Amino acid sequence: MRSISFSKLAIGQQFEFQGSLYLKISPIIARGVDDDAQRLIPRSAQVVPHNAVPATPAQSPAEPPSFNTLEKALGAYQENCLRIIRERLEDNDPQLAAETAEALEQAYRELREALKLRADEAHH
Repeated sequence: MRSISFSKLAIGQQFEFQGSLYLKISPIIARGVDDDAQRLIPRSAQVVPHNAVPATPAQSPAEPPSFNTLEKALGAYQENCLRIIRERLEDNDPQLAAETAEALEQAYRELREALKLRADEAHH
């Protein structure tokens, strides 16, 4: 099957991402088919759809992710971004890598503030 952007999937549609099967439950959240764990998926992520239309039409809005789920997803996303920066920039341009990592850290702090997540609740 051909991959598409996560944003193109319909709510309720199953898809494969990084070797696991998920169900899209909101514009940015998916739930694991096997474990029900919720995960933040970037809108631009390339995924492989597994059914053309949602299995059942959404009759009520999906439950929002729990605080812990949101906290874990944001922390994992930030760690992935920092890892990508280190892998792609650190050897070639350590200064740019450091500046980019600091800009990402600032954006992360601003996001946490906008979401009203206190710094003392951070897991990293």
